[in-house]
Amino acid sequence: MILGPELLLEQRRGVGPLAHRRLPQSCRPADVDGLLSQTAYRVIQEGVTNVLWHANAHALRVWASLEDAHVAVEISDDGDGFPPSQPFGRGLTGMHERVRALSGTFEFKRENGRTYVRCRLPTTV
Repeated sequence: MILGPELLLEQRRGVGPLAHRRLPQSCRPADVDGLLSQTAYRVIQEGVTNVLWHANAHALRVWASLEDAHVAVEISDDGDGFPPSQPFGRGLTGMHERVRALSGTFEFKRENGRTYVRCRLPTTV
């Protein structure tokens, strides 16, 4: 069964990190069609899953926006981070490949005590 990010958060409420999400009212999933929408959704889904299962985080932030000619997504947490020797597992590799297939940019890094997954996807190819 594939769970959406909100259902994942709901099922883990009370045992997972405090979650904050920000999706501007002007940006609704219906505004972005097809493969672009699916890719943004999968990046958010995998990012939230990684935080819930691996980060030991106290707080999780999910942010998405439609700006200029791009969809921007950011998932961040205040958890343990990742081992420098092996930062990319299957989930992160899959996210990177999905984003790259749409000529987008993907970033995964640890900065100021938080881990970030960021992507920008062009709305036109």
